[in-house]
Formats: sequence, structure tokens, C-alpha cells
Amino acid sequence: GSAMQYNNWFLRPQQQIFPFFDVYLPYSYTPETLPFYNTKTPYTELGYWGTLFANKKMEETNIRFLHTQNFTPSFNINFLYQRFGAAGMLEHEKTDNRTLALTGNYLGKRYMAQGGYIFNRIKRDENGGISDPTMVLDTLLDAKVIPITLKNANNTLKRNTLFLTHSYGIPFKFLQKKS
Repeated sequence: GSAMQYNNWFLRPQQQIFPFFDVYLPYSYTPETLPFYNTKTPYTELGYWGTLFANKKMEETNIRFLHTQNFTPSFNINFLYQRFGAAGMLEHEKTDNRTLALTGNYLGKRYMAQGGYIFNRIKRDENGGISDPTMVLDTLLDAKVIPITLKNANNTLKRNTLFLTHSYGIPFKFLQKKS
């Protein structure tokens, strides 16, 4: 859940409005990257991956819940919740990234619409790095007791997105010549 960038510069996602969020985009969604569905039967996905039996100090928890279903053949509702988080190996290294999305889409013969609400929250405790690098070489030492540079540094980013895109197709049959 830490800030990251792809090695390939051309694959790095960017936002013009708030560029500080760019390094967290791989863990969240925007209106451009959020998937929309059209299902014949309701679909539910529940995923958990991480360190289930690890102790609290080394815990990593990633959860994803998705439910989507069509109420009519043209209208679909989608609910998504996901969390990426870990306690970290060093002191003050906790991360917690959460995304909640409630969206809907309508696919008619001429009218199409997609809209929804996306909430992103990123909480990050930071330590500023190790103050004595020689302590890392000691393999018998617990990582949580290694002295760090910053004690109470943290940041929280929150983003609320409400969006709607729609279009109406006008048939131009009167321009076609009859044969």
C-alpha cells in the first residue's frame, strides 16, 4: 500500500487536478479506470489475500468485495469495496488504502449513461528512514526496535468523486439515399 510508480514511464497514471495522488492510483479507481458491468445474473466476488496467520507486527491484509447485478436488461448497479494495508516492518510504517465505489450504468438503444460515487482514503504512518543504517546488518535484532528518524509523521489523503457521463445517439436516416 505504499506509494509506487511503474518502471515503464509510459504506463504511469497521471492526474492533472491533484498530482500528489498519482503514486496511489494503482490502489484505487477513477471514473476513467473503474470497470462497469452488464450481467445476466447477479455476480459477487469476495477476495482476501495477505498474511492470515502472521503475528500483528508483520500483518498484511488485502480485501476486495464486489457485487454487481442488472435490474433490467439495460440497467446495472455495481458496489465495490477494497482495502490494501499492512502494519509494516519498522516502527511507524503502517499503511491503509481504502476505496468504496457505488456506480450504475444504462445501455439503451440510443441513450447511454454511466455514473456513480467513488470514495478513496489513504492513511500512511511514515518514519523518515532508519537513523543508524548499521543496525540493519544485525540479523538478531527485531526490526521494530531499530531507531527511526521521524516519530509522529503521517498523512491522510481523502478524495470524493461524483461523476456522470451520458450520450444520446441521433439517427441520421434522413441523409441516407433509398435504393
